[in-house]
Amino acid sequence: MYSSFEVQLEPTGQQNGSYSNYTESTVVISTIVVWSANQQIYDDIVISSGGQLTIQGSTEMMGTTDVTVQSGGKLIIDSGNLSNVNLILNSGSSLEITNGGVLESRSGFSAPVGATVVITNGKIS
Repeated sequence: MYSSFEVQLEPTGQQNGSYSNYTESTVVISTIVVWSANQQIYDDIVISSGGQLTIQGSTEMMGTTDVTVQSGGKLIIDSGNLSNVNLILNSGSSLEITNGGVLESRSGFSAPVGATVVITNGKIS
């Protein structure tokens, strides 16, 4: 049920890891995925309906990349760190920060009506 792997994205669009879909500029998460390794991500991430991304290591978003959680998608930061992120939550999406997890936003934080945000022993900075 869970997928856990180390991610290394190449600018040519090649990849090491297993995503449901990948283009040169967007990683689409549509299943349950766990990232436990420390990494830098150079592409936008979209968590689609039914997708769940759990971050347990340190993930740094590079440049002006975005993480978008669509309706029915879920982002979990479980004892990990997601830094330099522009997080876009859509109505019907879910964000959970737990076990000392940290979301470090480069653009502030807001959640639309209909999005679920649960913070238990975690923080947004």
